Amino acid sequence: KGDTMEKLEAIKIFFKENLVRFIISFIVVIIITVVYNLVYNGWKTIVAYIDSTFISGVVLLCVSGLSFVGNQGTYDIFSYSFGKIFKKVKEANYYDYVDHKNLERKKKVLSPLSYLFVGLFVIIISLVLLFQLLSITYNAPIIYLILLIIIL
Repeated sequence: KGDTMEKLEAIKIFFKENLVRFIISFIVVIIITVVYNLVYNGWKTIVAYIDSTFISGVVLLCVSGLSFVGNQGTYDIFSYSFGKIFKKVKEANYYDYVDHKNLERKKKVLSPLSYLFVGLFVIIISLVLLFQLLSITYNAPIIYLILLIIIL
C-alpha cells in the first residue's frame, strides 16, 4: 500500500510541475484546429474536425519526439556553433560546453511527456470521431469497424 501511495504522489508531482506544458499543448491544439478549419474546410463537416484534430495530435507527437532528442544533447553541437559565431558561448571548447549543458539538464528536468500525452489524447479523439463517422456512413456498429481495421 505504501508503494502505491508513493507512485500516486510521484504522478501528482509530475502533473503539477508540467501543468503549464499541458495547458500550452491544449492551446496549440485549439489554435491548429481553428486555423486548419478556417483555411481549408470552414467548419462544414465532421471530416474537417477529424483532419484538424489528427494533424494537431501529430504535431504534438513530433514536438514531443524533438524535445526528447534535444534533452539528450543531440543539438548541442548546433547551439555551440551558433553561440561561437555570435560570441554567446563562454566555454573554451566543445567538451566544456557539453559538460556545462549536462549539468544544466540535471538541474532542470524537461519532460516531453506532457506533449506526448496530449498528442495521443487528441489522436484518440480523432480516431473516435473517425469510427463514429464510419459507423454512420456504413451503418455498422463501431466494434465491427475496429475489427476490420485491425484485420487489415
